[in-house]
Amino acid sequence: MKLCYVTLLNVYKEIEEEMEKEGKHYQVHYAEEEIKNQVRAYYAKANWFHEEHILTMEEYMRVALVTETFNG
Repeated sequence: MKLCYVTLLNVYKEIEEEMEKEGKHYQVHYAEEEIKNQVRAYYAKANWFHEEHILTMEEYMRVALVTETFNG
């Protein structure tokens, strides 16, 4: 999972460098922050699965709102 995350951040870095040439690099920051939120939520779900944790509705909804929707 760490390898995927680092690779994804590197892709965003490359995109930012390309966008900087067009003067729009500031837009990449928002996309990068959203992908970080998604990765954190997927990580939480993976931990719960491996721990066999039974979620409360509040726990599930907090993570599901990030992982089950697209905020684009």
